[in-house]
Amino acid sequence: MKLKVFITPRAREQIRGLNAYWRANREKAPKLLRNELRNTFALVSERPGAGWHVKDTRIDNLRTYPVKKTPYLVYYVHNIDKKRIEVLAVWSGMREYGPPFDRL
Repeated sequence: MKLKVFITPRAREQIRGLNAYWRANREKAPKLLRNELRNTFALVSERPGAGWHVKDTRIDNLRTYPVKKTPYLVYYVHNIDKKRIEVLAVWSGMREYGPPFDRL
């Protein structure tokens, strides 16, 4: 069963910034990030257990999945009660640390 994908305001803001940066700096593939994010959202909506469990956060059942062909990771939870995937962050996997979930 395909679940609805809800993108939190913070994640939406991150995506807007990443898309703007990507389009400005990736002349040969300006739409790649947008398309791969859509593919990633579709995949996790069909397979909520995809990706890896993220430990050491205050968020239960937090998972992450890589956005293909990019350095980015989607952080999400499967909200069983609301029957949806909630995208909490899109973050560079090249950083030494993950998103600041205490401020999300």
